[in-house]
Amino acid sequence: VSAFYIARDAVGEAVGFCAVWRVLDELHINNLAVLPEHRRAGVASALLERVLADGAARGATRATLEVRQSNTPALRLYERFGFTVTAVRRSYYSQPDEDALVLWREPPAR
Repeated sequence: VSAFYIARDAVGEAVGFCAVWRVLDELHINNLAVLPEHRRAGVASALLERVLADGAARGATRATLEVRQSNTPALRLYERFGFTVTAVRRSYYSQPDEDALVLWREPPAR
């Protein structure tokens, strides 16, 4: 099952999104992005909280994602939500070439 969440501002403009798959009991967060001018305002946290809660309500017992090794703000966000680094995918990203950190969270929501 795939889902796409959109965060909107007060006038209804899209300011962020999250794409996710649920595969059996796992939630795979494929992409989470917020427009630069709306970052550090709680948009990503609200999206992630909703995605994890909906996943848990639909039977997901854990969640996973990849993040660029250099993306410190995203790493901090995911760590606040209980994700931990479990592996590295060498040269996973291009432009620029960079490793991905594989993160897991168990359980995905309470």
